[in-house]
Amino acid sequence: MVGSGPGPRAATETEVVTPVHSPRERPDGRLQTELSQRVELLLATAGDRAARQRALAALRESGRRAALESWDLRTLRLTMRRSARAALRAVAARTGADGDDLGRLAEALLMSHGDITDALAEGFHSATAGPVGNPARDRLVDLLLHRAPTPVELAEAAAEAGWRVPTALVAVHLTPRGPSAGDAPVGLPDDVLVRALRSEALLVVPDPGARLERLTRHLVPSWRVAVGSAVAPERASASLRQARDLARLMRAGVADADCARVEDNLAALMVLRDPELSEAIERVRLTPLDAVDDAAGLRLAQTLLAWLQCGGNTAAAGRLLNVHPQTIRYRMRRLEELFGDDLDDPELRWELEAALRSRLSRS
Repeated sequence: MVGSGPGPRAATETEVVTPVHSPRERPDGRLQTELSQRVELLLATAGDRAARQRALAALRESGRRAALESWDLRTLRLTMRRSARAALRAVAARTGADGDDLGRLAEALLMSHGDITDALAEGFHSATAGPVGNPARDRLVDLLLHRAPTPVELAEAAAEAGWRVPTALVAVHLTPRGPSAGDAPVGLPDDVLVRALRSEALLVVPDPGARLERLTRHLVPSWRVAVGSAVAPERASASLRQARDLARLMRAGVADADCARVEDNLAALMVLRDPELSEAIERVRLTPLDAVDDAAGLRLAQTLLAWLQCGGNTAAAGRLLNVHPQTIRYRMRRLEELFGDDLDDPELRWELEAALRSRLSRS
């Protein structure tokens, strides 16, 4: 049974996982039950970061064991969607949630969806990625990125891998630009730890400092680069969580599409993590856009965000959007009609940018 009992042995360096069932031939009841239970645990971790990390680690283990039992990833994702709905119903039934409470539960599940699917895929690919070059370094990466290790645990794992524990590090999320999915980035310094998966790569960069700029320039031609904040080694998983959130903003066109850093996107990340704050700031600051239709509203929102990002420079905003400056000026006249003096208030500009980033991240 997936996730119960001792389970299948872990994949060795030479083990090849070969599917023996097509998705339609696989019964999904056992795995769906397990996933539902683990999503329920995740929904119960509000405000408890350590408990949330344990719940995500359990989901990674479900993904890994599903791969070893010859599931394919598409079936796993379909099963996950059914499991999430079952978990929501179970929590609502157990707590008697309805109305606003049920809405908050659904919102919490929606905000956790990316973390859940990332955890499953990461666990799945860890069992199917084939040979690894250095098992000790792989174990160290997993310890850093998926747990909050004690200093003793970290020191022991680092010693085994021959890696010096730094005073600070950053986690970096990489999305391949082309058909290189699954290939590890090349030409990296020896002390940079790498975990290459089928649809992404994760890096741990110790003592980032000035060399981080050189590293990102090296990566950008082949990868879209999302850089988490610098943290103590024991908090590497927090830096990875930020980098993954930032990668979602990059895919939505809210953050720079080539290379983005958490420090440059704090407002967008804040509202992404707090759906109630997102709703409130959009409702208060973006009401003027309700006066236009959806298509026009989207164009105006994109224009206003670009204009704010470029400090009110219409030519720079045009280059950012690949639109003629005259088009930007025309749209800004319309935005001035809608928003009035709010566009001239420095404090309100910050709130407008946060609200626009939130709305466009869902567009």
